[in-house]
Amino acid sequence: MKLFDSLRHCRWILALAVLPLVAADVAGTWTGLAVTDDGKQGSLYFRLQVAGAQITGTIGPRADEQYPISEGKLEGNKVTLAMTLPGKGVYRFDLTLDGDTLRGDGRLSGPEGEFHGKAELKRAP
Repeated sequence: MKLFDSLRHCRWILALAVLPLVAADVAGTWTGLAVTDDGKQGSLYFRLQVAGAQITGTIGPRADEQYPISEGKLEGNKVTLAMTLPGKGVYRFDLTLDGDTLRGDGRLSGPEGEFHGKAELKRAP
């Protein structure tokens, strides 16, 4: 009887441990805004595809100006993206999915230095 109770207890622990590994649904189109630490604003437009924990797709300021994602990862509700913009540098986003909102930190590392800011995007209909 004790062995049965122990196994049942282990099964619950395993089930709870696996829950955070279930990936969130971030596939689709996202639009929003980035605001740098010095107050400059820019529009964001993401097209994301998800295969397991890998995110591919494009990032840009508008639907008609898109650049391929060079690195994309999904862990639970955490999204990490990188995109290289020729002549400007590498944009990186560390975002969290909350309902139909992706929000978090963004940074640009390029020839003119490193810039930090916040990003918030909503799922497009």
